[in-house]
Amino acid sequence: MEHDYKVLARKYRSQTFDDLIGQDVLVQTLKNAINQKRIAHGYILTGIRGVGKTSTARIFAKALNCLGADGNNKEPTTTPCGVCSNCKAIAASQHLDVLEIDAASNTGIDNIRDIIDTISYAPVLGRYKVYIIDEVHMLSKSAFNALLKTLEEPPAHVVFILATTDIQKVPVTILSRCQRFDLPRVKVETLMNHYKNVLNSEHIKYEDEAISLIANAADGSIRDGLSLLDQGISLSSGELTTQIISDMLGLVDRTKIFDLFKSINKGEAEIAIEITQKLYDLGGNPESIIADLLDINYWIMRYKISKNIDSFLFSPEHLDQIKELSEILSIASLSRMWQMLLKGMEEIRISNQSLTALQMITVRMCYISTQPLPIDIVNKLTNTEIKKPEIASVKKIKEVHEIPNLETLLKILDEKNEAIFKKDLETKVIFENFVKGKISITVPIKENESVVLKLKTFLATYTDDNWNIEIIPSTLKGSIETKKKEIAQNNDVVNELINSLGAKIETISNN
Repeated sequence: MEHDYKVLARKYRSQTFDDLIGQDVLVQTLKNAINQKRIAHGYILTGIRGVGKTSTARIFAKALNCLGADGNNKEPTTTPCGVCSNCKAIAASQHLDVLEIDAASNTGIDNIRDIIDTISYAPVLGRYKVYIIDEVHMLSKSAFNALLKTLEEPPAHVVFILATTDIQKVPVTILSRCQRFDLPRVKVETLMNHYKNVLNSEHIKYEDEAISLIANAADGSIRDGLSLLDQGISLSSGELTTQIISDMLGLVDRTKIFDLFKSINKGEAEIAIEITQKLYDLGGNPESIIADLLDINYWIMRYKISKNIDSFLFSPEHLDQIKELSEILSIASLSRMWQMLLKGMEEIRISNQSLTALQMITVRMCYISTQPLPIDIVNKLTNTEIKKPEIASVKKIKEVHEIPNLETLLKILDEKNEAIFKKDLETKVIFENFVKGKISITVPIKENESVVLKLKTFLATYTDDNWNIEIIPSTLKGSIETKKKEIAQNNDVVNELINSLGAKIETISNN
């Protein structure tokens, strides 16, 4: 008995460049190459499974070899007809000049030698011989080496199209001989529109949120989503509902996830535990529950920052809740919760009691959510407990002193225990004149001029004023010390003491 049914992934495989979804850069580049007759001899396509690598290779092979609907097409075209003998044979993987090789099961050098042996022969039916090597990273090292020379300088009628999901394992010597295209994951919105078109073509009813769940679960892969769509159709009774898809994917009710998220941020530990227990009893996977909480956390953050959200991802009710929570929660709170959820995901993965781990994580987050953020603590301390010092000018803080004469200066030096400095002033220089702000000094020995500089610095610092100190020729005899000795020697009591002791005056102290 012949079965005509084809799974959706095969039935709706892209047949033309315009059918390729989510790969606009790749499509435009290949079209331009054909129009400008700049067809390279080697291309390598990389990306996750199900984004169109093999489909692109087949479409490009058809574009190079299409004869046109009337059979009169002489050049490659960007719009292969799909009805000529070449297009049909390539679509069915039966064309003699288009060879598809699965490198995962043909890894050895012998398989590459088969290509090398036939590559020099001209095409039998088409203009180009096209070699499509899928999962090329699975080839052995010797197979790659055998391919190098042929890939670098193939005959003009040969085009290589390599496809891989792991570009890191492809030698750079291979990459350098090909034009590389990185096929990105297909966006969720693009996937949703595609799946809706498929369901409309199949005359199957659906709920938008159900398609959103499938598109998110597809993780950027067209084929993965179509396989899930096939499974959902088989599970349903003619209509794809959110409940059916949620049950099929093992997802939990989003409304309950929002309730859990709210209870955590309110610090309602008892309610949060009850919700996690209900979700678990309904078949919810603890790891999936954490993943859903992370998803909600992310979209609240996104909306808070940009006031923009992909509305097709949520029902109007859930969208309103995201907007409401974004007004209540701060960026700092959301960031803290994000870190705790990520840590919780790791704990659940290593725990042999996933529900217990989930509930402990939930209680911990409930407790932390009621605690002030570090920044709030800092602000509180700054505003109440830590008094900022008043900023005042140096003039207001510094005590201003007066030194009206030499006697006051010497007394201040005594108070400050500057005995050596005082001694230098008394023995090394001669004060000719001393008034406030201006001093005249004689320095008998030039090496002692440093005492004058030190005096000027001290006076400026102590009185907060600039002093004019002038060094002049001496008009008086002797320093302060000399004058004191002269006075002492003219004292009868001092002379009598000196004579009785047989001593002489070396220095005089004020003490």
